[in-house]
Amino acid sequence: MSAICLYHKGRETQKKYGISLFKQFTSLINLSLLHNITPVKYYKYRFYLTENRGKELDYFYTFELPHFHIVSNKGNQHLDKARKFIADKTSFTEALKKFDIPHVPTILNTSNVKNPDISIFFREEDIFCKPNNGSQSKDAFRVRYIREENRYELHPINGNPVTCSTEVAAFLKEKLKSCNDLILQHFIRDHSEIKALADSEQSITLRIITAQFNDRSVKPVYMQLEIPDIQKNSKQFYKIYPLTLKTFEVTPIFKSMGLTENIKDPHLSDSIKLMLSQSLDLCVYAHSKLIALKSVAFDLFITNEGPLIIEANFNWDIEMLYNHPHKNIRELLPEEWLKNKNNANTTLTKKIEN
Repeated sequence: MSAICLYHKGRETQKKYGISLFKQFTSLINLSLLHNITPVKYYKYRFYLTENRGKELDYFYTFELPHFHIVSNKGNQHLDKARKFIADKTSFTEALKKFDIPHVPTILNTSNVKNPDISIFFREEDIFCKPNNGSQSKDAFRVRYIREENRYELHPINGNPVTCSTEVAAFLKEKLKSCNDLILQHFIRDHSEIKALADSEQSITLRIITAQFNDRSVKPVYMQLEIPDIQKNSKQFYKIYPLTLKTFEVTPIFKSMGLTENIKDPHLSDSIKLMLSQSLDLCVYAHSKLIALKSVAFDLFITNEGPLIIEANFNWDIEMLYNHPHKNIRELLPEEWLKNKNNANTTLTKKIEN
């Protein structure tokens, strides 16, 4: 089937775009080895085009990951409603507020402002802006206030800073034009001890996965610190620290794999570990009270005042479930959750055990 697809689609692509069969074949082999992308998917999502190169992760988040999560929620009559609920950041924040769950407060949503202009961004403080229904930090940016000079700069999550006042105004006008539901939030500063782990001014995120088990109990199953790492091309990547759920140390297997060689070891204090424990409790409580899903990925900030929930995600990256040696998988994700009744979890468990 794959050979037939490669033969027919390859010739069509060569004729239409002038891309040689050899060039298609080599790029397909590369994507297959790196991301397990099949010939059928290679041509379906047109990875042979220059403008689509580097978008392999978009492919996973858009087309592949949802299948696992949808199947894991088989029989969940509230699936669509729950997905829409957490995707709407404003609604989710309001629900957190109702249940007195610490969270990042929203200043305003531009959809609730009649004829908004760029003055809403100039509040003599640092603010963080993102689409109300966005994901993966797409189109998110920080408005930085330089108090000493009484001026503003823009710092996109992905992209170069904008410092010229005229360009700042043009950028914000374009954002208001292209997105009618931007949310503005106070820029949250990390706990001083957490901040010391980063080499940039971007905030460090704590990601916690919670899952509902067969007895309907909700438990935390995974935790990691995500430390921003700004690359030369101004794109943001993350240094990942998987943490154990009991001691809050970097997982031993992660250390033994040499993945922390060029990363500062956190050496977290007892006070920070207490906040991590509180974070687990917050996420379990929020999942139990608000979200009718089998699993949820929460993002949080650890501040000097304590943990704050930023948002919740349905389409979280399942790679963490099988990229660790199986002998220690129980430290990272309870085996019983993987061995759920549905096909997606059964398949995933087999991948881990093999």
